[in-house]
Amino acid sequence: MNSELEAYAVWLREKRMTFDHKIQFFVGWVERFLRLQSSRQNEVWQDTLRVFLEDLGEGRTKGWQLRQAADAVALFCGQYRKQQVTGVATDAHGAGSYEGSGAAGGESGVGSECGNTGVLDAEQLLAEMRQLMRLRHYAYRTERSYLGWAQRFLAYVDGTTRDTPTPDDVRSYLSYLAVQRNVASSTQNQAFNALLFLFRHVLMKDLGDMGATVRARRGRRLPVVRRSGIAKLAGCHSLRHSFATALLMKGTDIRKVQDLLGHKSVETTMLYTHVLQAMAPDVCSPLDEL
Repeated sequence: MNSELEAYAVWLREKRMTFDHKIQFFVGWVERFLRLQSSRQNEVWQDTLRVFLEDLGEGRTKGWQLRQAADAVALFCGQYRKQQVTGVATDAHGAGSYEGSGAAGGESGVGSECGNTGVLDAEQLLAEMRQLMRLRHYAYRTERSYLGWAQRFLAYVDGTTRDTPTPDDVRSYLSYLAVQRNVASSTQNQAFNALLFLFRHVLMKDLGDMGATVRARRGRRLPVVRRSGIAKLAGCHSLRHSFATALLMKGTDIRKVQDLLGHKSVETTMLYTHVLQAMAPDVCSPLDEL
């Protein structure tokens, strides 16, 4: 093990970036990564990491090992070497301050001190976020949703004098969604989860207490009482069922109901006839009416 890797192991232990028994594996992944990087010196470390993980994936490397390798290299390139170059001390969450200067530094975990350097911008953040979600096997719909919220958030804070967004920006944006955009509670929660991932895994910052954030209101649902006397919360789906049943009760042709509901097959519409049969009175013989 060379001196840099030994220093990295000490750094992992002092900063409590992982459990002690895992440090040797983190160092081992980085050692293998550096051998590959020596032959790809014109690449930024993120691109080299992608190739490194693809090579590992072609073998018998398990999913959890790929994630461990990605975390080890990201810590080494995104935080450890950044600290060595810039003199930024990072805590376990990656929040930094310049040593000896006393000034707060908003340094992020996204960097390229393992390769070419560049200006931190929205495209770089989003690319890093996309890569980390794919390494963690996030669903495509989740990836697209999270990236959309991150992009809108970065556009919201664009123009500030800070190098990177802060937790105060998140509180402001979530409150803006609730007050100005009047979004639903579930929408605001989705935005929060996306920004939590952005800060925790890309910017390497802790959001802290979000208690001062204005919370969106939950949407109201219409109460309905069915014929059986059972109270139930109604949604669009139950109203749709009630509409179809009412049409059939009035004698509307089932083909017309099929067209109104947009069913491809009349067999789907015919399911409502079972409801009618259950609601219909018992058959009475004409002789009983004499």
